[in-house]
Amino acid sequence: MNNLANLINTNSTKISPMSLYLVGEETASRIAEDFVQQHHSIIKREKPVLKDGVWQVTVFVSSPSKTFQVRINAKTGHIIGF
Repeated sequence: MNNLANLINTNSTKISPMSLYLVGEETASRIAEDFVQQHHSIIKREKPVLKDGVWQVTVFVSSPSKTFQVRINAKTGHIIGF
């Protein structure tokens, strides 16, 4: 019985926190860029940061010189703030 318990413990699948989210870093970047580009020209975008199930993408635009902090739900892909 001990051998079976050891086998189960050593071979158990660990779930990565990232696997709980349907929206990855690249998709979050695209969502933020598509949203901001509707009305502004993008100069640059910083790497998205995932915190508490929300992607935060910083996007810099040229005219008027402004920064958008686009917040995206990592499970649904919906924009929840900017």
